[in-house]
Amino acid sequence: MSKQEATPLSVMTGSGSTFLVGEKAYTMRPIKLKDIAEFEEDKLNLGAQFFSLIDEEQKANLDKWLSRYVKDEEGNPVTIEKAMEDDWDLANLKNCVLRLIDISG
Repeated sequence: MSKQEATPLSVMTGSGSTFLVGEKAYTMRPIKLKDIAEFEEDKLNLGAQFFSLIDEEQKANLDKWLSRYVKDEEGNPVTIEKAMEDDWDLANLKNCVLRLIDISG
């Protein structure tokens, strides 16, 4: 039997989950049901995010989903440019994408 973790109330209510990068906290909301088909069509890269940043179409798709579902401490959308300004690395970006999918169910 595998150990299961309880889903936080913030995730179940859609208010979001906290994601930390260094000293900064970001809020991530689960993907809405109405957006699932579009999310699937965009085929985000779940592996090495290096490839998401060098392919312009992938980069635009990643930017769209980050800005839609991840906010900084002030409630501003997180974009790839914002993540660069906040000194994210590729591991932070990959963890963010995987976490978004994880909290979305």
